[in-house]
Amino acid sequence: MNDVNKLMAVRFKAAQLRPYFATALFAHDLVPVRHPSMPHMGIDRHGRIYVNPDLIGSASANSQTESVWNVRDCALWMIRELGHWLRKHAERAEALLRAYPEVDPPTLRAVINLAQHLELNDDMEREFLGIPSLWEFPEPFGVPPHKLFEEYVQIFLDRLRAGDPDLEKQLQDRLGEHPSLEFCGSGADGAPAPWELPPPDGQSGLGGPTGDLIRRGAAQQIERLPPGAVPAGLRRWAHDQMQTAKVPWEQKLASALQQGVTIVRGASDYAWQKASRLYPLTGVILPTAVGSLPQVAVVVDTSGSMFDKQLGQCLGEVDGIARAMGQQAFPVFATDAAVHGGPQWVTGASQVQLLGGGGTDMGEGIRAALETHANVIVCVTDGDTPWPESLPHDVQLIIVLTRFRYQADDMLHCPLPTYAQEVIRVAIEEEECD
Repeated sequence: MNDVNKLMAVRFKAAQLRPYFATALFAHDLVPVRHPSMPHMGIDRHGRIYVNPDLIGSASANSQTESVWNVRDCALWMIRELGHWLRKHAERAEALLRAYPEVDPPTLRAVINLAQHLELNDDMEREFLGIPSLWEFPEPFGVPPHKLFEEYVQIFLDRLRAGDPDLEKQLQDRLGEHPSLEFCGSGADGAPAPWELPPPDGQSGLGGPTGDLIRRGAAQQIERLPPGAVPAGLRRWAHDQMQTAKVPWEQKLASALQQGVTIVRGASDYAWQKASRLYPLTGVILPTAVGSLPQVAVVVDTSGSMFDKQLGQCLGEVDGIARAMGQQAFPVFATDAAVHGGPQWVTGASQVQLLGGGGTDMGEGIRAALETHANVIVCVTDGDTPWPESLPHDVQLIIVLTRFRYQADDMLHCPLPTYAQEVIRVAIEEEECD
């Protein structure tokens, strides 16, 4: 079996073991690499998983005694490497490296790597039997299970300050195995390893909003599973990923209907698919009154001034609107100074492609939304945009401002339009945009 087929067999097995990660697994590029400082697997922050093909043996290989591993054990390693990326370990590790400048950097990175593995392995031990023998787990280190890796880092640093000889030896052994401090790659601790490919030209790979969409898709799959179907730590991660709408869209859309939208919920139309409940009384078959949802379109600001957390909140609002709309698809327009990708008809945020990154003109998206005959247009933006001079009288515009807490409306480059039905302010904490 050649290298590519080996890697594909491992990924397929990984998708079988954790089907809710299948989309994320197949979104990552697999890179065969033989490098002396990467004996197993690694991941970078751009959506590439690196595998030493010589590690992969036959399906019946004994991973405990042989120098090669069977496909299943390799798949477990791949799931763990993906876990670094899914849980944004790189960004979290970089924050810890900044938070502890007094700690020797190589030692801190070794502590972080160990703590990350405890967070990931702990969940996998409770889900799979026959975990590779090289993996570390919380209990032998005397730390409680089900913790975030930042909590383990704090515990270990306290022990090091107290002079824990066993932990010092374990970290020294870890540094001896990884003298170049490459560990699992930039997808784990943010630092590019010597075996990684250069960053993709002109793009961030699976970084930024694209990666967040993939994470949300995996989280949605987990959220749909019954209680007990996944480990508690993974369930907690999925819950945290599902950034919820801060706007009560059921109320807002119902309010829009009550304030003059031409299509209203209730007895606004009639259909013959079901007879009226008056039939037993009148003996005459009449059509039943049916309700309609408003014709909603969403314009999402994807200009360069929108931070990832703001874009994440945009997706949260799209999901909130989707819940209010039931299963009815509605168009989303990714807009910077132009509309990208045309109307994206979606029933949830995981289907949205946040294209853009240039200048800002929400008027372009609003004009495109009008072409879909929408009578309620929701524009989610930071507000620094020109607006159309007017809208048709039967169209309502709801503006959702995703801005930092310190930004007042008088800091906007363009005034908000007076014809907007409502302006809803969703505050983004400043530290969320690091």
